[in-house]
Amino acid sequence: MTIDQQPELYLQQGLLELGDTSSGTLELMPKLWFAAEALSSSKVSDRRAGLEMILEQRAPRISPLLTYLLFTRITDPDLEIRKLVVEALVDVMGPDDEGLPAAESVRVNLHAHLSQMESSKIIALLEAAAFDPSVEPNIDILIKTCTDSGNILADIANDRTQSINIRELAIILIGRIGCLDAQPTLERLASRLESKMNGQQVMPFNRVDEKHEVALLPSIRIALDYLRAP
Repeated sequence: MTIDQQPELYLQQGLLELGDTSSGTLELMPKLWFAAEALSSSKVSDRRAGLEMILEQRAPRISPLLTYLLFTRITDPDLEIRKLVVEALVDVMGPDDEGLPAAESVRVNLHAHLSQMESSKIIALLEAAAFDPSVEPNIDILIKTCTDSGNILADIANDRTQSINIRELAIILIGRIGCLDAQPTLERLASRLESKMNGQQVMPFNRVDEKHEVALLPSIRIALDYLRAP
């Protein structure tokens, strides 16, 4: 059975919180249940179809369960899905077109999950920003909510197993959202890279490989300027 077929099943009333939050009402459609199930499918097409249906109904603003399911898709292998999930979660955090907030249970639960994000989800968000820079403002909002974001971003910036692109995004984000607890790590990283660069004897006909980690220095210096600003 696909999510487009009519199932012989109705959602429990407790699944959705209907009230004077967000605009309009959400019918308890059987399709919505199957859309939620589709988010866990191994097929990208199913996950995209399920996500599209959920977002069309603006269901995450009303259902803590559906908002949590979206949160779990931050690490979806498909970057387009990841981008849409990021946009949907930020939408839940703010008022709708009529100025109404999402259901309180939705906002409280989402904030709790975002505040406890681990490194894998932060990296997944940075990958989404690398995939589509237009989502960077939304990425900032989500990562800023994480209580340990500074330490996690600092670890990513210092992790030589990560790509230069992801490390640079972590560094830029540290400066942009003002992660003061990451400052000592950036200072140590800058010192190490400066020593490394000064120890290199680059001939006039040589160019420093832009993929080398010393290419991170300009971004580190800018981030530190932001962090040291009064």
